[in-house]
Amino acid sequence: MNILLVTTVSGDSLLRDVLKVLEKSSKHSFKVFRSSAQVACLSTTESLLRELLRSGIKFRDYDLIILPGLVRGSASVISEASGVPAVKGTMYVGDLPEMIKYLDQGIVFSPKLPADAIIKKELYLTLSSRVKKVIESKEAFFWLSRTKVPLRPPPLILLYEHIISNSPRTKLPLGRLKRRGFEGVILGYESGHKSPRQFFSYAELIENEGLIVGVDALEYEGLSKDVLSSVDLVMNVNLSNLYTVSKYLKEGSGVVVIPQETKEPQSTLESLSLVISEALRVGIQKVIVDPLVRPPLLGLSESLVRFARSIKDINLPHLFGMPNVYELIDADTPGATALLVSLAYELGASAILVTESSNKAQGVIEESSISREMSYRASVRKSPPIDVGLDLLVVKDKRDITIKPPELSKEVPLVTIREFIPLKLDEKIYLKIYVDKDRRDVIVDVHSSTTHKVIKRYRGKDILSLGRALTKEQGLSPEHSLYLGFELSKAAIALQLRKNYVQDAPIFRFRYD
Repeated sequence: MNILLVTTVSGDSLLRDVLKVLEKSSKHSFKVFRSSAQVACLSTTESLLRELLRSGIKFRDYDLIILPGLVRGSASVISEASGVPAVKGTMYVGDLPEMIKYLDQGIVFSPKLPADAIIKKELYLTLSSRVKKVIESKEAFFWLSRTKVPLRPPPLILLYEHIISNSPRTKLPLGRLKRRGFEGVILGYESGHKSPRQFFSYAELIENEGLIVGVDALEYEGLSKDVLSSVDLVMNVNLSNLYTVSKYLKEGSGVVVIPQETKEPQSTLESLSLVISEALRVGIQKVIVDPLVRPPLLGLSESLVRFARSIKDINLPHLFGMPNVYELIDADTPGATALLVSLAYELGASAILVTESSNKAQGVIEESSISREMSYRASVRKSPPIDVGLDLLVVKDKRDITIKPPELSKEVPLVTIREFIPLKLDEKIYLKIYVDKDRRDVIVDVHSSTTHKVIKRYRGKDILSLGRALTKEQGLSPEHSLYLGFELSKAAIALQLRKNYVQDAPIFRFRYD
């Protein structure tokens, strides 16, 4: 078929990128008509028709006209005027090759609905395979261990920093990192901690999983040379420690260089260029650039500008450090992480670094992995990271699907409860409810009302079964059972969201209520 693709000013360059794929994979021929509309959602089928007629396009040369999916109105007005079938295409131009594939399979598209609405399920199912194909076809700029490091994403390498201290607060979450597709672990030394014993213990575990092993220390001068000679990546290298690192760095390993001067973008770039040239001069071939991302209101916007300039001027992979942002703002991490990963991807970072240093940052491993996949899929679709088949909407929902109560006849009595009704407990016992975050389950202690001692403990992960066992074995009254069920539900939600649980206290405190 000869297909006419109608696009907008903003969509033109994206469509022409997609055409390169279509021309290789499709048997059809395509021609692009760029309308004067800036964006599809502000244009109408009637306005597009007027432009097509003024352009003098010979409609008889085409078998099908595909309009932008977000254009307003029905494409039937173009069909009627031109005599050529006209349909709406996909909302995001990156999905157009999939639409053409399903067109060849006999799927009939609509003049009223975007193609996405017709092949939505198929689009979601193919996104992962499309992402995989793009990543597999990408050339490596260099390799670290068994990991392909690109000049620009995709792929986007995920690195996790785990702090080694004299009394470790947390265990290395290696299982979570593997499940979520992380490519490397950076082992960080706390100030004053120089013993390599724990380092080598962790490094062996990481290496056995095929991950990049990195090291981060405030000072490399006093660090064991065996540490520096065993890793794949050394962090935070500048002119003050470059020569120490270069003496012991093993062949095939790399460094992450940072600027010594960050007062303004030009001096930062000059500082980076100097340390990079010195690193190359002393024989270090694998260099990743970290222009340093600053905290919010302490230089974040300027550091993003600096990052963009560094990407443009320095033809090396770049690292985007996220903890300085999400750790230093009192806001939940899912949204912050999704935004930061999108920014890193759009800027052209090859790797991002995350940690879970604070309580509120717990879960960033999963959140950054999901955010990366969202960015991958959005990149393939040439769309924002929306409607890509997964999300980080944890507390709020995008769409209201609440089931409204049915209308009842006036004969049905209505009872409205306005006043507080106090709880009436059982006389012999009372319950204390706890959340065990380490074991990821809920505990209920049964106390004697006379001695106040614990007479029995229940624990479990299945909240309904836990409640049923308690209700039956302790002979709870209906009112006490209702109270138990309410508190167990709160405990289960708190456990799932990694929030604090305190019996009889609310889980959420929305500041804008």
